[in-house]
Amino acid sequence: MAVRFRVPPIKPQIDETMAHLKARMQSAEESAAEQLAETIQTKGRADIAAAGRFSGRWISGFTYDISGDANSKTITFRHSNNLWKVFQYGAKIQGKPLLWIPVDPGGPRARDFSGRLFQVKGRGKRDTPLLMSAEDHKVKYIGVKKVTIRRKFHLLKIIRDESKKLRDLFKAGMRNG
Repeated sequence: MAVRFRVPPIKPQIDETMAHLKARMQSAEESAAEQLAETIQTKGRADIAAAGRFSGRWISGFTYDISGDANSKTITFRHSNNLWKVFQYGAKIQGKPLLWIPVDPGGPRARDFSGRLFQVKGRGKRDTPLLMSAEDHKVKYIGVKKVTIRRKFHLLKIIRDESKKLRDLFKAGMRNG
């Protein structure tokens, strides 16, 4: 005795299931990338604000861009001010022979000063040279041989630490999607 039965084709169901799974994975990937970028941007801006007298354009200048196709995403972080690298890594700035630092924060550079300046040197070798205004006889600039700027931003550490959480964000997106 022979028993025959017909198996309905399951390829359309498999294709439909795979398309649905692929859409869920893409959605979870986009969600995880967006959450990661937002978290890094928020923590990075907080780090810049906590670094001292950095506000306004310094804080809002830290941005990101997400690019790529369905196969891979790239998150690019950038800062609108190119000097961010000085505060990210630290720097040593050497004078030629001296750096003239304004006494008033945000004052003009010594070569752009509108009035006449004259230099005052102390008698000792260690005395700091000064530039004074010829009009009001007040100190306008202090001369130093070099300046060391220590690291104030920790943006790369934030990016590295938060990137380790990408897998968990993706898993959460797959559960919720």
